[in-house]
Amino acid sequence: MNSDTLIEILPVLIVVLVVFVVIVSIIVLAVRKQKEKNVKLREQGLLEKGAKGNGTFQGVEYSYFHFRGGHNAPPYFKVSVECPSTGDFKITRETGFDRFFKRLGICVELETDDREFDDAFFITTNTVGFTREYFRKSDKRRLVTEVFAKGFNELMHDGKKIVTTWKAFPRGVTMEIKTVEEIVAVLGQLAGDIPNIYEQESAENIGWKQRRFFAFAAPGFLLAAGIAGLIVGLTIFSPLDEGKVILDSLKYSIPLLLLFLWFSVQLLRGRSSSHRELMGVFALSLFGFIAAGMGGEITLNGWLDKSKPVVHEVKVMDKYSTRSKNSRSYHVVLESWRKGRYSEKLSVGRGYYDNLEPGQSTMVITTRAGKFGFEWLVEYR
Repeated sequence: MNSDTLIEILPVLIVVLVVFVVIVSIIVLAVRKQKEKNVKLREQGLLEKGAKGNGTFQGVEYSYFHFRGGHNAPPYFKVSVECPSTGDFKITRETGFDRFFKRLGICVELETDDREFDDAFFITTNTVGFTREYFRKSDKRRLVTEVFAKGFNELMHDGKKIVTTWKAFPRGVTMEIKTVEEIVAVLGQLAGDIPNIYEQESAENIGWKQRRFFAFAAPGFLLAAGIAGLIVGLTIFSPLDEGKVILDSLKYSIPLLLLFLWFSVQLLRGRSSSHRELMGVFALSLFGFIAAGMGGEITLNGWLDKSKPVVHEVKVMDKYSTRSKNSRSYHVVLESWRKGRYSEKLSVGRGYYDNLEPGQSTMVITTRAGKFGFEWLVEYR
């Protein structure tokens, strides 16, 4: 590099260096300011927003995490302690939703001998013997009540940890360190004196897992098949009246959906988590059966069609384009060849669109009648 070139690029290098120094300085100052703010919060007995970490209180090791929330996710605060065992359970406040399905006999909650506790909380578990023995002790039930009294609304044990979560934690609120330590003290007691009950997986439990797999897998498969059918059908066998085909498909998909939901209730009822499992099956089935019905009828209407192609030469009446977030679509309005109809709308490519003149151009449309009587587009030129 000669001296002239160096002189030419020197101002640029200086500007880049200055910008780099400014950016680094801003980052360092921001980090330092945040640290100072966090120190002040801790001096006041508060945790910073979005805090996470580990600690030890009264000999109990714990971890905590504050999720500040996202666009579609509410904030929460979680505290956990180690608790190795052979069981699992989840406790939430008993809601009208839980009571309704209990009255219907769809879900069966594990209950203790404490009526007040049973009315206040709902226990979900896959290890009934372990959980029943665990909550036989009144101290455990009292400790659970203390956790919920602090504002936390879920307590879960997965065989490794006991975790309590404050769901929908208020935005803009900072958690007190004292509250966390009080919760840790309670969780430490809950993690002690664990029953040593090992429940070998029964044939009934294995059968229930298989039934649950089928209840979710069947509508999941239909949803995937339905989406594939819609893509293939609308691309290759596009009907002229998509709305009519979709409405016609509901005559088959809705009755089959209701029949499957009844069958799913018979498969999944009788457990503490049955009603919640069924809500997932219902949501998946609603989309799965309707998508399969629409995609199946549109695709089969063209695929099974044995009718001869019919050619129509029609005038172009109008054309227009529509814009979505990331693309633009092009449409033409044609004279209709179908009895009782004035016009037909057709989506076309940009090249066809630019070469068409409303009132002057003509298009040649080839259609077929459709297996189920829904005429579909073979090609246009």
